[in-house]
Amino acid sequence: MSLARRALTVALAGACALVALSGCGGSTSTAPASTPGSHATTPTPDASASPGASRKAATTATLPASFEGWTTSPAPSASATQIDSARATLQTAIYQGPAGAGTRIITLVSTEDRGYAASQLRLLVGPTLHGLSTCGTLAQIDNSVSCVVEMDDGLLQVTGTGTDVATLAAFANDLYASLG
Repeated sequence: MSLARRALTVALAGACALVALSGCGGSTSTAPASTPGSHATTPTPDASASPGASRKAATTATLPASFEGWTTSPAPSASATQIDSARATLQTAIYQGPAGAGTRIITLVSTEDRGYAASQLRLLVGPTLHGLSTCGTLAQIDNSVSCVVEMDDGLLQVTGTGTDVATLAAFANDLYASLG
């Protein structure tokens, strides 16, 4: 793993740790406990999987300031970076939920690095497919769920604590569908 990719992964893990430390309320997680070394390589499809759908472009998408009652301030803005030696654009925001629902970190990455989405999917423990989202837990963060939606030129990743996989997957799929 290159230094740039490692730095981005560490930054995302650090942001996820903020979610864990912020006392995210919400329902008790029904996700399996994270165990190091239990990373699956292929997600298990569920009944709502739709693998044939065309992918949206991350380069033209913009994260909203609010979505389904979740808000962030200031509104997310894109920043240029590099992943390995490939140019990338990153949008990351911490969204607060309605009435104590918790916190979610949403990241939209546009990159020329075609292996980046696969590297993020490998971080998921016990990945399962929910519509367009591949979701699992993160070994480094207790009680976490993360969903990744692959895009034509990047990915959308939604991470939260104190939520179940189905709820976060539905949110990630709805958010993806709303992107331009």
